[in-house]
Order: sequence, then C-alpha cells, then structure tokens
Amino acid sequence: MGVILCQSEFGKFKNPETGNCENVEKFTWKTINRLEISLITFGGSLIEIKTPDRNGNVSDILLGYEKCEDYVKAGKFHFGSIIGPISGLIKNAEYCINGKYHRTTRNYRNTHCIDGGKIGFHAVNWKASVDGTDVILSHATD
Repeated sequence: MGVILCQSEFGKFKNPETGNCENVEKFTWKTINRLEISLITFGGSLIEIKTPDRNGNVSDILLGYEKCEDYVKAGKFHFGSIIGPISGLIKNAEYCINGKYHRTTRNYRNTHCIDGGKIGFHAVNWKASVDGTDVILSHATD
C-alpha cells in the first residue's frame, strides 16, 4: 500500500462550552518516500508537511505551531484549520435561503457575523474515527 497511519496524543483542550478537558489527537500519514503529513483534531488543523528536498533532506514546509496550546490560543491566526461554518462576513448577521431568514452571532462590530460566529470550526476539537488509513473528522453544531 505504501502509506501508514500513526496516531498519538498531541495535547489537551479545555472545552469552553462543557468545561471538560479533552484529548487532542494527532494523526500522521507516512509514505515510503519519506513524505509525512500530520493533522490534529483541534480545529481539524493540518500541522506538518514533511518532505525530502532534491538532496534527500527532510524538512517541514508548513507554517504552524509546535504545541497544542499555541493552536488553542492562536486568536485570529487559523494556520491549517477548518474554517466555518462560514468564511467571511455576513452583513447584519442574517441571511436568507429559500425565503427563510436565519440569524447568526453578531461577533463583528456588534452588527455582523464574521468567520464562523461565536465558535468557529477552527476552535473546536473534532471527533475522529479511523478506517484503515482514512481519518474521518466530525462535529455537530446547533
């Protein structure tokens, strides 16, 4: 097959909604060509892409952080994270689909919704399930 998947604990995350401390898992895919790609469950963040250069020296070519707590306190810098449930600005924090209006969190200038609302996808610890070398991330929202 040529690809293996390794799983390890990357750190801890205190969920602000439940107060529970959750494990942040790290998944790393490795190939026989020494390519490695890693993601963590917090924010569904891609955290490493290690690849050999033309001389065979392996380097991480992805901008990111070293520790879990750095991703948790990153603020507006969502390096490699899943963005949503929206990306950008929703004017007046409302939108219409098929004639039905939906309101979102007013988190920008107390008028508009920006980058996911109250808690964006970049700031949640996704649930992971593994099927062979596939990792499926899931998160339920209201």
